[in-house]
Amino acid sequence: YDTIFTTPCVIVMPNMQVNTKAAYEYMDNTPTEIRCDFESIMRKIRYQEFANTSRCINNIFEKYMASIQSDSLNVKKELLNKGAFASGLTGSGACFYGLFKDEKTAKKAAETLSEKYLFSFATRLCGNSLSIL
Repeated sequence: YDTIFTTPCVIVMPNMQVNTKAAYEYMDNTPTEIRCDFESIMRKIRYQEFANTSRCINNIFEKYMASIQSDSLNVKKELLNKGAFASGLTGSGACFYGLFKDEKTAKKAAETLSEKYLFSFATRLCGNSLSIL
């Protein structure tokens, strides 16, 4: 799994906050959808099969994010437009992540997005921790 833990990643904090309690209450009252397929994601990253990786990612809290701010999911789309092969919401929000094939593209995306959002930085998946690139 060395490839997985060296994958460049960009974390973006949009110009909004999430009330975690309200997010969980919303989800308790909303039908559960298909969850993220972690095994498929790990397999695709390990074998460098980047096509359609985003289809494996589904965070049920994205529905909540869209309900409180309709354009909140634009960050996910922007990460994909900047070269991420996969993008999604972290936990219950509000940060988004993008997974990139190479460090250079990740750094450039983070730099560009930091001009628009509260913060954005390039890092690397490193097991239990993150290291800033």
